[in-house]
Amino acid sequence: MTSSRILLLIRAIRRDTFISVAKVIGLSIGLLVFMVMTLFVQGQLAFDSFHTKKDRIYRVNLLGSYKEAAGEEIAMSHYKMEPLLKENYPEIEEVVRLFNANQGYCTFENRKGYYETALFVDSSFFKVFDFDLIYGQKSTALLEPNSIIITESLSRQLFGEKDPVGEQIAIRYGHWVVSRNPEDRDGTITGVIKEEESSHLRFDVLTSFSTSNTLEDVNWSGPVVNTYVLLKEGASPSGLNGKLVTFYDDHHESLAEMYQPILQELGNIHLDSYHITWDPQNWKKFDRKYIRICMFLAALVLLIAAINFVQLTIGQLNDRLKSTAIRKVIGSSNWNVLVQNYFETATFCLIALLLSFLGMGILSTFLQNEFGIAISLGEIFQVRTLGILFLTSVLVVGLAGLVPAIILKSIPVSQIIAGTNVAAGKSFLSRSLIVTQLALSMGLLGGGIVVYDQIDFLLRGNSSFSQDFILQVPLSEEAKKNYTTIKQEMEGLAGVSDVTAASNAFGTIGGLDMKLKIDGQEEVLIMTALMVDHNFLDFYDIEVIQGRNFESWGKNEFIVNQAWVDNFGWENPMQEQLGFAYGKPGTVVGVVDNFNYNSLYEEVESLCIWSTNFIKLMSIKVAPGAIPSVVKRLEEVWGNHVADSPFSYSFLSDEVAEMYKTEVIIGKVVRYLTLISLLLTAIGIYALSLLVSKRKTREVSIRKVLGASADKLFISYTVEFYKLVFAALLIIVPVAFTVMSRWLENFAYTTDISTTYLVVGFVTILVISTVAIASNLFRLARTNPVEALRENG
Repeated sequence: MTSSRILLLIRAIRRDTFISVAKVIGLSIGLLVFMVMTLFVQGQLAFDSFHTKKDRIYRVNLLGSYKEAAGEEIAMSHYKMEPLLKENYPEIEEVVRLFNANQGYCTFENRKGYYETALFVDSSFFKVFDFDLIYGQKSTALLEPNSIIITESLSRQLFGEKDPVGEQIAIRYGHWVVSRNPEDRDGTITGVIKEEESSHLRFDVLTSFSTSNTLEDVNWSGPVVNTYVLLKEGASPSGLNGKLVTFYDDHHESLAEMYQPILQELGNIHLDSYHITWDPQNWKKFDRKYIRICMFLAALVLLIAAINFVQLTIGQLNDRLKSTAIRKVIGSSNWNVLVQNYFETATFCLIALLLSFLGMGILSTFLQNEFGIAISLGEIFQVRTLGILFLTSVLVVGLAGLVPAIILKSIPVSQIIAGTNVAAGKSFLSRSLIVTQLALSMGLLGGGIVVYDQIDFLLRGNSSFSQDFILQVPLSEEAKKNYTTIKQEMEGLAGVSDVTAASNAFGTIGGLDMKLKIDGQEEVLIMTALMVDHNFLDFYDIEVIQGRNFESWGKNEFIVNQAWVDNFGWENPMQEQLGFAYGKPGTVVGVVDNFNYNSLYEEVESLCIWSTNFIKLMSIKVAPGAIPSVVKRLEEVWGNHVADSPFSYSFLSDEVAEMYKTEVIIGKVVRYLTLISLLLTAIGIYALSLLVSKRKTREVSIRKVLGASADKLFISYTVEFYKLVFAALLIIVPVAFTVMSRWLENFAYTTDISTTYLVVGFVTILVISTVAIASNLFRLARTNPVEALRENG
């Protein structure tokens, strides 16, 4: 019995080789897309899941709770909170703080290793988090001052493959708090830590807090650390949240009107932190709503592929009607017909599934580079992944096998033998499938253009300043000290038009405790503040609309934006004073027009700009086309004055793209899925038109004998298909507009949805359909009608 089914399958493939290949290739592409997106989503959901106590770990964030700062959540907290949390809240088992000491370098003998991030942490770090040590003991690695844990990659730079525990190194920290004396410090390697790609924390060096007592000086001056708490078994996070409402009332009353601590579960930090404005330690954070979007788009592509498969299977029915009728006449039951159809369908699905696995292997490098999706056998063969694929395959097999079987069963044998036209391609089901497929393809193409347009608006049109040909260079402590000299020499280089510096890159500007008068009363508020060199506004072409620009460096002068003036109701801004909470007040000398300094998800809020030497990032404007030669000369200037870090740079446009990294990834996903959907649609339409042309061979030949021209034949058979394209357009227009309008509501500033986008989708599908149908019908029209009638008579 099985051998006969295999023989029938081989005959069916031989009879329609191209159709069979098109079915398998189309379905394999759909399954490949679905599997890749499933793995991508699983990777996002798996962040921080390797911590065994993950359900009890919470980050202590601060919610701005006073006037202008109300509702603004930051991921930072105060250094002095740690002992008070553990002493006063019995629900808390452990507390650990993380302080970012920025980039720097360490040396061992004649080797130097540069690092991006060093974290000062409490000795309780390994009691809360489950990072693995390759060398060293977790229980003692962070107990003593000057204890240093480095990552495996940094260890290889300094020590090769040997165990470095116990070795002495010299280390230079990059943050001013721990580097007031910038000389190298001796430290002891106490461990080598395994790097975790699925952790929201990213670091190269861990150092014990006891290494530097200068951190005590930060006191309550501002939120400078990340604080994590491990709750005891059975403790209620909501109950603790309720108690934390009065934390500052109980322990630091002057901050009570400014901050309210709130807990964020570890498992939500990666996906649910897009509303948090100051979150520097959240590596590769993603927006949860795009998880659903990714799976929805992947499901649409798979649906298009499945519709292709079903539609082509139905389209083959006319070629199989007579053979089916003969099998019924000689005694074959409807059950045998159903089983044979399922056997063929399941075989095609199995082949498509195997091809999709092969495709993942071939595309693994591309997926890693383009989307950061690491393909491994372990991830592919997880129970969840295999379960999803199994259910998907069963659904496709069920639909693709059952529908044709029901049609075959419903057609009387006498009608088939009599030659009555029972073409399945004219059925309501067939038309519905075609319209659905065309509508989905149009919607993906039109929606894809909207997404691309919005992302381009975010990256290129989101600010009043130019991003082109601006290099961003992080400043080490030594570079900060020599900044004025470095700036003067760089400005003298050919190809460099201007140099400036600031405390933060656009998109990462956070808050400071600022002192100002409100209703005659002096208040301290957490406000968005940017510290800059005096020529910063000119460098970025930011317009001063009242008062004047900064004239020189370090005069304790402030400039605010128009949003600040409006929010605080300042009638005469130049008569107001501002200052750092614990410093001397300065004068307001100007007002700038509002410009987007952070994400376009939010409206522009109040901003104060302070001319001070508290800078961390240098910006260099270079001439187009001169970047390679200019960079070489910039490196020479840097090397003459800076020994504690190499010259490294990025482009401002890349920094802005980093602000919208989730949207950039989604833009890539939409772009590729749109192209794939068009490819699947083209394959389906071409294969279906091929089936139609084969079925119409006899009719076309007779009409040619009676004098019909090829043009008339083409128009006759394409008009009906165009009706289906127009029906798809009418269905998808309101749906696409609704979906895309809701997506754009997430942004405070958006591009417009133009009807042109859907028109482009409609015209594209129309062109694909016309080419596919024309290529088959014109080929049919050129055949010799006598030979065609003899073969199909």
